[in-house]
Formats: sequence, C-alpha cells, structure tokens
Amino acid sequence: IADDVESVRTLVSKFVQRAGHDVVLAGDGIVACAALSSQPRIAVVITDYRMPGKGGLEVACLSKTLKPDRPVVLMSAEICQTTDHVDIFLRKPLEITLKRISEILVQFDTDPAQ
Repeated sequence: IADDVESVRTLVSKFVQRAGHDVVLAGDGIVACAALSSQPRIAVVITDYRMPGKGGLEVACLSKTLKPDRPVVLMSAEICQTTDHVDIFLRKPLEITLKRISEILVQFDTDPAQ
C-alpha cells in the first residue's frame, strides 16, 4: 500500500489485514518501487496517484513490468484516466469497506497464504 498520507495508508492497511492479507507500507513512490523490486511475493499493489518522488502510475508501470499478472489498484481524488497498468480505480475520499477490499482481492484470486 503506497500513499503519502499516513492516515490513508493506515485505513487501507487495516481493511486489507482484516481480509487476511499481510501488508507492506510505503510513504512514497520511491519506497513502493523499492519494495516491489525486492519483494516479488507482493500479490496486489494499492497505490495513490500523486505522491512525492514517483507517482502511482510509475509504481503501477514497474509493478506490471516485474509481474504482469499482479493487480494494481490506483487511488486518487483527481480525475485520472486508467491505463493498461491499472486494474481498478478508487476515487478519494475513500468510501472503503472490508467488503469492497475483499471483493477486489477475490476478483484477482489472491490467496492470503501467498
């Protein structure tokens, strides 16, 4: 989960953890890209669009380059066109629920044990 706003990272991570998944947190795009490069077992990327260093589209592009089948969820308050690198777009402010996170994870058949 990559977002430069700590409260958003915390909120999203709680929902993902409640769905039974481990979480790797990044406060900016540079840290997110480093995590993707060093931790190939990351199953899903959830990233903010606008962050310091590297933005969410750069994170998404690297994720798909490293692992093309890895789902990418892009969050943004801005109107943003999705690209080939983004699977799901979530508009901020987030109206996020455990049910929606579970639906996203199930949609991509991610196994918490992976």
